Amino acid sequence: MESDNYKEFIEKIVGGMSDEEKKHLQFITTKLIACYRKDSPFSAVIVFSDGNDGSIALASANADSMITAQLLQFGNEYAQENLMKGAPPKEMFN
Repeated sequence: MESDNYKEFIEKIVGGMSDEEKKHLQFITTKLIACYRKDSPFSAVIVFSDGNDGSIALASANADSMITAQLLQFGNEYAQENLMKGAPPKEMFN
């Protein structure tokens, strides 16, 4: 993407965000950019989903395939644990 088009793209999207969305974006971009610092201890994996065709794309920053797999496993475990919080005991489903 050309730099002028990129700037327009960013201004259009960010300009339409609420303050809460902007704060969330700032958190994400700050963490992501930290992964690119020389000798950074930070790594990131982002999973993108296209709701139109159901495809996904994976991007990583400062993460080799082993770290990527570990981060995805940790994310899955974290999501499963948080999805189950507050769920009724399995006996309620019998």
